Amino acid sequence: MTPSEYIELTIMAGDSVGQHAANAVAIFSAYAIAMYLACSTLTRFQLSLLSVLYSIFFFAPANAAIDSLKQIEILGNSFAREHPAAVAKRARSGRRNLSFLSAAC
Repeated sequence: MTPSEYIELTIMAGDSVGQHAANAVAIFSAYAIAMYLACSTLTRFQLSLLSVLYSIFFFAPANAAIDSLKQIEILGNSFAREHPAAVAKRARSGRRNLSFLSAAC
């Protein structure tokens, strides 16, 4: 792959992390509001059941965000294998983020 393709894939994976994190925050906020409003009218069993269901439902976007972060790491490692000169040049400059991808373009 060319460096510009790595840049594009890294940006897409980063956007995906943001989307999944936003979904996780929305789910958590909905849960917190629902528990605040319904806590006094529900039984202990119902609250426990809702908490378990929330935990299961919350796992999907949280896990997707982690998988997207792992994908960014894989892309960086693949780029380093295919374009070692660009990575070495960036390492000499002292920068430690994914902006080394733009040095190869």
